[in-house]
Amino acid sequence: VPESEKETFAKLNTLVNNYNQDLYSKLKSEYASKIDGYIKENKNYFIVLSTNYLQGEDSILKQLEQKGYILEKIN
Repeated sequence: VPESEKETFAKLNTLVNNYNQDLYSKLKSEYASKIDGYIKENKNYFIVLSTNYLQGEDSILKQLEQKGYILEKIN
């Protein structure tokens, strides 16, 4: 990035990162609600997610735990 554009680039980068964080947070909440609904249907489902949704304070795992589910890691 040319020196004259570094400040503009930094601002744009911050905006994009904030947008991505907000988007992931909303998607995590939506997926957690969807998974909760699947579990309540008492049917078998195979769910595939990116590990991005399983990380952070607002992760799908933490949201499901807040709904009362007990999660167990399987190696």
